Amino acid sequence: MTDREFVELEGVNFKVVWKKFDAHSSFFVPCLNLKEGKRVLRRVCKERKYKVRVQTDIDEDVQGVRVWRLEDEK
Repeated sequence: MTDREFVELEGVNFKVVWKKFDAHSSFFVPCLNLKEGKRVLRRVCKERKYKVRVQTDIDEDVQGVRVWRLEDEK
């Protein structure tokens, strides 16, 4: 696994710096197909064993998906 990796949604590669994706942080990915965007992002986070909350969001008038990393279980 690399620290920097791309997530592909709707034919567009989005760079996510996983090393900096700490608990209580989030990132936003714009997309049109929200159901597919949430599915892909959940899968990618599950592969990394991250506990996350994935929700549709609007950021600066742009529709997409926001992913929050939750606190890891102890």
